[in-house]
Amino acid sequence: PNQIVLEQGTVKTTPETIHIHCALQGLGSPALKPVFDQHRITLQNLRYGLLPLSAAIIGFVEATRSDEVEKNQLCQPFRYTGVVEDWMRQRLADLENGRRWRNAPDLMQWMEGTRLSMNAGIASRVNEPAIKTALNRIRKNAVGAAKNLQLMAGKAQSY
Repeated sequence: PNQIVLEQGTVKTTPETIHIHCALQGLGSPALKPVFDQHRITLQNLRYGLLPLSAAIIGFVEATRSDEVEKNQLCQPFRYTGVVEDWMRQRLADLENGRRWRNAPDLMQWMEGTRLSMNAGIASRVNEPAIKTALNRIRKNAVGAAKNLQLMAGKAQSY
């Protein structure tokens, strides 16, 4: 009880110490379902690597819309499978969600102000030279990158 035995050695510990094994996929990869289904909301990934932001977006959409079809169009989940080959499909789904969100000005305004979004605050800084350069580079390459992801992910959807 005073050590953890590993393949390449040991680590000292105490019975009072809590160890959390973080090498496993903690959330699993359940089958996808609509986020909004009558009176039930199922939290799922909408933003790659940002589950707290996904949950917050779902909450914002629930609070600002009444039409379930519109809610589900804005909140299209994707699965984390833990399979390297699925990474491209996951990134593509993330890009497609971002494209849908850009057509919802209230959602974009909310995302601009939330600390959970890695893009928060960008709109107020678009005239700064470094930000302007970075955004122009993203705009210049985004369509080509998305097309390459589609090819590599085996998707035949026009972007």
